[in-house]
Amino acid sequence: MCERSSNDKIKIYVDNNVGFVWSSEDVLLLRRQHRIIGKLVGALPRAPQQNNQLGLPLQLSPEEVTVIVEKGIAELIKERIPGRPSNEEAKAFAEHRHRSYTQQIPLCKRERELDIHRNLSNIAKGRKAKRNRLLEEQKQHGMEVDDTEFEKEIQVNIDDIEIAPIKESSSVVQLFTEDPWIRQNVEEAEWKFPTNSTEYLRFRVFKEFWTQGYFLTQGSKFGGDFLVYPGDPARFHSFFIARCMPHTKKVQILDIAAIERLATSVRKTVVICSLDDADQICFTSLQWRGIGWKTTG
Repeated sequence: MCERSSNDKIKIYVDNNVGFVWSSEDVLLLRRQHRIIGKLVGALPRAPQQNNQLGLPLQLSPEEVTVIVEKGIAELIKERIPGRPSNEEAKAFAEHRHRSYTQQIPLCKRERELDIHRNLSNIAKGRKAKRNRLLEEQKQHGMEVDDTEFEKEIQVNIDDIEIAPIKESSSVVQLFTEDPWIRQNVEEAEWKFPTNSTEYLRFRVFKEFWTQGYFLTQGSKFGGDFLVYPGDPARFHSFFIARCMPHTKKVQILDIAAIERLATSVRKTVVICSLDDADQICFTSLQWRGIGWKTTG
């Protein structure tokens, strides 16, 4: 398998103008070093029929994709349908499968030992029942059997249990989320964002907060465009609900009251974000003060 270089850009696979990250290493790198959260949208291999917890790939928002590509952190690629693998690729795959199998032998043995240890009492009961059946058969055939033999307990020693190694045909097969070998079957992807003034405003707002060191996630569940966090959302609550609005748009006071009352109930501050005539970001925060308002620009 190919080793990742420190100079390699994060690969974002574009499908239907949506960006996905398939590498778990890249997902951690984006979160820890670049404050890009995204959302996991894939099923877990061992629990595919549930959606409480999801896995790879990581779906990125258009704003996240545009920012990290603009900063040179990532590259956009589109995967082509591969042709027949070459002899070298087939050999590399076979060698990887065999290495994986040899690594699984001690792991499987250890797992089997733990399983035996957890079930020692059941194994002893089963062996005792088997022994007693044999003794009962001997009595039925007229053989002399001491009745106390039926009550004797059987001691099980794990070291005396033979554990056969798994067959290579029964080994676990790794399902790759990102192709570890083929590199020539990708091409640069076309990216279309932002395409209008609304998307441009969202991008500029996202970029401004992100540049200032904040984490951002989608804010639709709180009536905004983004939720703005002072740190990783796994450890911090969001401070702001960012709402993107055109600078000249007239807003009904009832709409302002609705979003502000919602923000107050969840202990957040609403930030109205817009672009002025000089293409500069303007922030206006709203805080509910009982019978009055407090605004800061």
